[in-house]
Amino acid sequence: MSTTAEHGRAASGTSPGAGTAEDYTPHGYLDVRGHTVTDPKGVVRAVGPTVTWHMPALGRSYGGSREHYRLAVHLVTGPGLTCSYNSSRVKVLHSHSVRSTWLLAGDDTLCLVLDAEGWDADVRIETTYTRRIAAEGRWGESGLVGRQDGGGVLLQGFEGGEAFWLRCLPGPVTTKIVAADGTRTAGESIPGTLRDENNTRPGDPDDGVNGRTGATVALAGPGEQTALTARTHVRVQAGEPTVLTVTRGASARQAMARREHLGDVRYALRAHLAADERFWARAPRLTGDWPAHWRRGLHHDLETLRMMVKDPTGVFDHPWDAMQVHAPRVVLAEAALDALTLSRADPERAAAMFLGTFTDAPAANVPCIREDGSDTMVSADGTACGTGPEWGLPFVVAEALEARVVDPDWLGHLYPPLAAYLDFWLTHRRDAGGWLVHACSWESGQDLSPRFGPQPLGGGHPTWHVRPVDLHAAAAHGARVLARFAERVAPADAPRWHAAAEDLTARTRRLWDGRRFADQIAGSSTATEDVMLLLPVALGIADADQEAALTDPIQALAAESLTWPAPTWVALLALQRTGGQQRAAEHVSALLDRVYHRIDARAPVDGSLPGVAQEYWPTAGSAGGEAYGWGAFTTELFFAVVLGLEIDHSGIRLTPRLPASLRAPGLTLGVSLTARTHRIELTLAPTDQGLRVNGLGESELLAPGQGLHRSWTELADRAGEVSR
Repeated sequence: MSTTAEHGRAASGTSPGAGTAEDYTPHGYLDVRGHTVTDPKGVVRAVGPTVTWHMPALGRSYGGSREHYRLAVHLVTGPGLTCSYNSSRVKVLHSHSVRSTWLLAGDDTLCLVLDAEGWDADVRIETTYTRRIAAEGRWGESGLVGRQDGGGVLLQGFEGGEAFWLRCLPGPVTTKIVAADGTRTAGESIPGTLRDENNTRPGDPDDGVNGRTGATVALAGPGEQTALTARTHVRVQAGEPTVLTVTRGASARQAMARREHLGDVRYALRAHLAADERFWARAPRLTGDWPAHWRRGLHHDLETLRMMVKDPTGVFDHPWDAMQVHAPRVVLAEAALDALTLSRADPERAAAMFLGTFTDAPAANVPCIREDGSDTMVSADGTACGTGPEWGLPFVVAEALEARVVDPDWLGHLYPPLAAYLDFWLTHRRDAGGWLVHACSWESGQDLSPRFGPQPLGGGHPTWHVRPVDLHAAAAHGARVLARFAERVAPADAPRWHAAAEDLTARTRRLWDGRRFADQIAGSSTATEDVMLLLPVALGIADADQEAALTDPIQALAAESLTWPAPTWVALLALQRTGGQQRAAEHVSALLDRVYHRIDARAPVDGSLPGVAQEYWPTAGSAGGEAYGWGAFTTELFFAVVLGLEIDHSGIRLTPRLPASLRAPGLTLGVSLTARTHRIELTLAPTDQGLRVNGLGESELLAPGQGLHRSWTELADRAGEVSR
């Protein structure tokens, strides 16, 4: 099996994103494609050599208060564990003389391929099934039972509960089933071993031990956890890989019916590696002298985003954004940022997902929903909510995507639901004076922000009395965007959008208290400070005097304050608008440093798992939800702010603003990227005279802050084409 070309690449240490050997963090997630809230398949989380199936999800944060069960496969290794390949489909680890390749062959089969590197090796694997008895209050769960059966080992619920069937191909294999350390039992229910004669039934499948075997049983009371461990010893022979498959079913019959053979595992591995190769053939990569944690951090950002965008299902006819891996649901703000970042790697899929977020929504305001159409954000007065246009800036994203995708019909499909979205806000979220409002702070995206005053009912507390600055600025900008779009696809609509933009711009400017923009409550300005109040400057809605008055405070923003994706984007846009382009790039570089150090770490940092993007970017402490899509927005900020790469209908513009640490002469900074259908191999080489840029036609030497532009015609002559 290890002789296939695809597995050979993984085995050799070739990274799926860099084209050269990388030493990845050994942590992360494997993508369970079919996992949703209404049809949970669980999540598969890798912590070094331990890969765990959590059901219905990891029992914290967005996974809920507690998990029902988990199945952990632990490869016992010594020190010196390394990872040569780490994608959302395949992970390859090395320890001593053994290479271990982890993958999923479908949503119900976990596979571990063991290869001896150089000589035969003895390997120990511990597979532990931990279950919370009657986690959903159902009758008929008493504990767990483990036994040898059908040439493998069954770990299953006693009376009720999923079954897992473990097989190693080929042997020799020895397995012992024991009550796992720390198993809690209720009353007199002590784990014990049943004798063969008490466990043998006529017609049992041959288990390789004359059809007769003992069973180990662990019991517990409702709400208690119990666990069994199968300790497997296998000798892996050089040149002959051993494959462990763990199949899951609602019963032992179903688990054993999913009998994966070596050919099935080989096919699944080949398919996953081919999908990785297709993705990374177009995705951006960093090469050369970029910091190693930047190279790998960008890689893990994009692999996280691959997991977020799921195939059509339920009410979604398009690919849809799951927001985070544990409890998939669509939220417009997160979907917008995820689409923008993913468009750097797969613009067509990103554009399809963004379009579907609007066209597949059950209402014009794009309410937050699960894949079955059920609402996930309803205010205390019963209003079904979706995030407003200021959170995630969907109109800014729409403009960027329209320039990055090739499909000439995409804008025509997007315009009607995008216009309906803003119409909803202009019709259903106005107070008696015509000012825009939110139904609750959840709808603003800024849950429980003090901007909205006391909220005794939580984030769903009604906030119809607050006139937010950022909502007005985003709506004014949205109307300007729709006016430009309408001039191309619906000319009759353009005048009303121009009029709406003028009205909303004027209202935004009236929310100025003489020195700053401020929300209003009962006609009076509030005193609450917040970076979101800079949105009128960031989007070019403020007048010249207002922008000038805010320039110094904006330039004084500290890099350490940039911790949440959506507000960070607002701050950076405001910095760039007020002449702080280099300062913005320095801030982003500092952000990349701290975020990518965490993602690339070899051990969890403050409880956050490396190998995936996190919910936000703190300077210390927990980074929130694991495998959270918009945490990968760091990649978009790198390209937009540090590299200064802009794509428009005329071509691409590049205005690099490297941090001081990367401007040392002698460095070679490589960037492989795709712009529409063009594959570009870019190199930046700092010199004493400036920055030498190669890969966009003739070599150019750029002074600090200087940019260059290439038309699509020039790129067609000088850059490689990529297949779509």
